[in-house]
Amino acid sequence: MTEPAYPRKAPWIIALLVAIVVPILTFATQQGQCFDAAAGGGESLCSSGPTVGWAGAWLITAACVILLVISVVNLLRRRSAD
Repeated sequence: MTEPAYPRKAPWIIALLVAIVVPILTFATQQGQCFDAAAGGGESLCSSGPTVGWAGAWLITAACVILLVISVVNLLRRRSAD
């Protein structure tokens, strides 16, 4: 009796999905802040960005791209081995 093929591919498919979803969530979760001007007048300064900061968001995205490439390569190897 042969083993089903899906258990060998399942971890790489999950890793592929994680590599796609995590960067989207990283950039989608925003944090904003405003610095109000003095009571006498002036302008308020507001900014927003990813919760982990721009550097953190790009670092997470780079790691996910690496995971994505590794997952695709391993899935293609599994496909050619079947």
